[in-house]
Amino acid sequence: MKQCETCIDELLSSLDDQSGTSLMREHLEAARFNMLNAMPQEYQFNLKLAKTALADIQDKDLRSRIASFIEDQSGTLEDQSGRSLTT
Repeated sequence: MKQCETCIDELLSSLDDQSGTSLMREHLEAARFNMLNAMPQEYQFNLKLAKTALADIQDKDLRSRIASFIEDQSGTLEDQSGRSLTT
């Protein structure tokens, strides 16, 4: 989980210099909050919302890094019984 938190923090930091990224920032901040507060379904939902905002990111490298992070996180969370929490 710490690694995910660090990745999200780095992506949020990269968004600081970009214009038109407020929606992406909102979704990533919400995902981070939900991850830290053990709300995996909400975390996945916010990542899905972030995916819809990728087109707003003008910087191709940053857009690619965010897309890769979202893809890496999709389907990785499971509840305590081992069932996948992705929809």
